Amino acid sequence: FHLIFPGGQKSIQGMMLVITFLPTAVYCMRCGVRKTLIMVAAGLVLSGLLLPLEVFLSFAAPALLIGLVAGLTYGKLQRLPVILIVSTMFLLQNIGELLVYYLMMQINLVDTYVRIVGIVHEKMPEALMAIPVFRLFLEDLMLCSVPCMAILVSGAKGILGFMILKMLNTRLTSILGPEADPDKTKQTKFNGAGISIA
Repeated sequence: FHLIFPGGQKSIQGMMLVITFLPTAVYCMRCGVRKTLIMVAAGLVLSGLLLPLEVFLSFAAPALLIGLVAGLTYGKLQRLPVILIVSTMFLLQNIGELLVYYLMMQINLVDTYVRIVGIVHEKMPEALMAIPVFRLFLEDLMLCSVPCMAILVSGAKGILGFMILKMLNTRLTSILGPEADPDKTKQTKFNGAGISIA
């Protein structure tokens, strides 16, 4: 997914996290933690080799880690704790993404925020901006809206991700059954740890 959408489409890649963590989560739910850790390690290596560093750090690595945590908690905890944990992971990803932008891409977040505040001030009617109380309210509102939006978006991603994961789990159980039939999976088994790990 992150190869399909180029590095400049950060908003699209941020929303794709609702989808990109799902394969790891489903794999963890189906195959257990040990196999998932090998899969996550392989995914990190492949993503590190194929993706630009900022995309790898901001989106690909968090998707694998969020999927691992979601797969570990889904079905073992009640719905609300799982949503809160996954939402917190998404929030940490957003904070990490901002740090990557700041450190690696030399984007000054404070200057960007000040510029946006200036644009909003220009769009407001001068009569309203002449009122000191309204001006202070607008500045406080804009300052508070940044963390509030980050929390709201992370919560929405957590709820949506949980709903999709629940739907996938229900569909996969109805297709595959709760346990795979050993006769039907015999041809996928290999003797030797080396082949299995590969």
